[in-house]
Amino acid sequence: ESIHKGKKNHNGNPVIIKGGSITENEVKAMHDLRDVEGVPKVVNARVNAPLPPPRESAYGTSTPGTIAMEQVGDSSLFQAWDRIENQDEARKKIFQTLREIHKRGWAHVDLHSDNIRWSETEQTPHVIDFGRGIEDKFAAIEEAIGGMRGTDGQQEWHSPHLELAQMFRGNIENVEQ
Repeated sequence: ESIHKGKKNHNGNPVIIKGGSITENEVKAMHDLRDVEGVPKVVNARVNAPLPPPRESAYGTSTPGTIAMEQVGDSSLFQAWDRIENQDEARKKIFQTLREIHKRGWAHVDLHSDNIRWSETEQTPHVIDFGRGIEDKFAAIEEAIGGMRGTDGQQEWHSPHLELAQMFRGNIENVEQ
């Protein structure tokens, strides 16, 4: 998987191109969530081969391809956290974005501080990399309340929200408000 800057802009915004293995769910999630504040806008997507027959995976099938999207954020949330002017407002914006993603029935499934980009100029977060995302209302609810089961038969439980809360260096009671 590779990410590089595109040569053109889209609506005045720089474009990045993600190349490599593209899942059908990633393209569908970004399309379904295109009007959610905090989710990058897709400019174009291309697959280099037909999608293979479905296999036993919640992520959908994958194929070599590219997704062109508007560039968001200057750095990962983890890298930017100590420079964020108003961390309480940042927490609120992140959880508002996640709430909207979950309300629309999507679970990100790979949510961690490197998959949230931070724009220093706009002071806004952007959730990226929906490659493992699944459209499932129950998975979205489960992820929203803090637990997530691995797919493909793995029983991996962790809490992306707790990880973010720990990264925020605040206690969980403050984050849940």
